[in-house]
Amino acid sequence: MALYAARWLNDRDAVLTEARDPTSSFFASLAPVATMIASVGLAPHWPGTAWVMALVGLVGVTLFAAWGAGTLWMGDRRFDATTPILYMPTVGGGFVAAITCATFGMKDLGLLYFGTGLLSWLTLESVVLNRMILRTLPVPLRASLGLHLAPPAVACVAYLAVTDGPPDRLAQILFGYALFQALVMVRLVPWLRMQPFSPAAWALPSVYRPFRLPRCA
Repeated sequence: MALYAARWLNDRDAVLTEARDPTSSFFASLAPVATMIASVGLAPHWPGTAWVMALVGLVGVTLFAAWGAGTLWMGDRRFDATTPILYMPTVGGGFVAAITCATFGMKDLGLLYFGTGLLSWLTLESVVLNRMILRTLPVPLRASLGLHLAPPAVACVAYLAVTDGPPDRLAQILFGYALFQALVMVRLVPWLRMQPFSPAAWALPSVYRPFRLPRCA
């Protein structure tokens, strides 16, 4: 956040250009999502600070998701701008918010966010796959396919977080689809390596790595 603020002060035009770009603008949702992830990690150590961060993250991701979805609904979007980055505000934001709510004892609220993430993912999945099947992703955007792997994996973690007891059939279904997506990514490694290594590669190995599966009864 400090580095982003420094960019805003030193190169405001570039930041505004990114914010208006239909492909990169949704990356801004990482700010509240990262804040929630940090709050989950800090909760056992600094509960007061973590709670404030969680609240800020939840409000931020809710407002950004509503803004992003409204932007998509207005249409006139370029076909090439449809990439897995579309998952970030509603899908990634919804699932991470569900995990955050469960961490702070708000499982009922977490279920609302889980529903937002799940239904947004199911509707966007066909849109993103249609784009990738009909027109290949340009080399500079191929690392964003890591974001296509994330939804079923994070959905499984979020579902286990907002429910009780051992993993049920739905958890197994989500986990199975995540494994299949990982297998597809392995098949695509030669194609993905056409993109030179850059900071964008975070999307492939991360898949919200800080989260651990909750203990099951």
